[in-house]
Amino acid sequence: MTQIRPDELIRILRGELEAIGAGGGAALLGYDENGAFALGQTVTGADSVGIGNDIIVGGNNSIVAGGLDNEITARHQNAILGGSDNTISSTAGSEDTICGGWRNTINCTASSGSHLVAGGSYNEISGAGTFHSASIIGGGENKIVHPATFAIVLGGLYGKADKYSQVVNSSGRFAAVGDAQGTIQMVVRIPRASHTLNQWYELFPAGGVGGPDVTIPASTAWSVYCLVVGITQFSTQQWGYEITGLIEHGGGGVVTVRQQTTLNLFESDANYNAQIAADNVNKALEVQVRRTGGVDYDIRWVATIRTVEVTYP
Repeated sequence: MTQIRPDELIRILRGELEAIGAGGGAALLGYDENGAFALGQTVTGADSVGIGNDIIVGGNNSIVAGGLDNEITARHQNAILGGSDNTISSTAGSEDTICGGWRNTINCTASSGSHLVAGGSYNEISGAGTFHSASIIGGGENKIVHPATFAIVLGGLYGKADKYSQVVNSSGRFAAVGDAQGTIQMVVRIPRASHTLNQWYELFPAGGVGGPDVTIPASTAWSVYCLVVGITQFSTQQWGYEITGLIEHGGGGVVTVRQQTTLNLFESDANYNAQIAADNVNKALEVQVRRTGGVDYDIRWVATIRTVEVTYP
């Protein structure tokens, strides 16, 4: 290996020297005219740094800080901080990070980015649709796929997040990733609006009317525990409900609520209520609220859905 004098190293870091000790297409230590700095491997992305690992064309403004056989081939502003055999290869994403672990992957083929895999092994964030800001904290063989913007897999083994802002944990599987897991999902009604008499209103993960939906895979049953809260401005009036039940998406393609029980925790006005319902257009679970009489209040509604899920195709 070529010996680098301290003054040469300073000049390389300043961009005054292009490479020292280059051979076989890889720079042992170098800084080229595109602002790519290499220490022990190949770096062809502009304004990027690779230390013992590869950043090839497309991986501009990126860094691989350490580890072994890590690679960035994705677009801009990506980082792998350590571990081994980790890859960021999104063809239309940017600002993704893998902190470490082994054989973790971020590979999205549509506009997406700001994803994080903190560690673990064989974890994957991928998808062909637009989504962003998903995270896998650790564990093994967990997966996040489109359209799971803001979703997180906390750890465990074989968990799968595929819904907006979903929280997932799993400790194993029967046959496929995500076929035995627990989840938490927040749903909100935004914007606030009047309550037409006797009409049910759905709460959505992103708040807005029209989705995204809390979809249920085929051949799947969920045990559901749901807490619903609503208040008027300044919390002048309040409502609270606890809903438990079971919903399933059978092999015939029909979603059915098999059982539900609603406990009224508190109601400022008993003319309001809440339920869970089956959406057979989108094959989804809905949390709904309605008014059956009395005053039409301006209410902010929020709910959390906890599920225990099993799939058996």
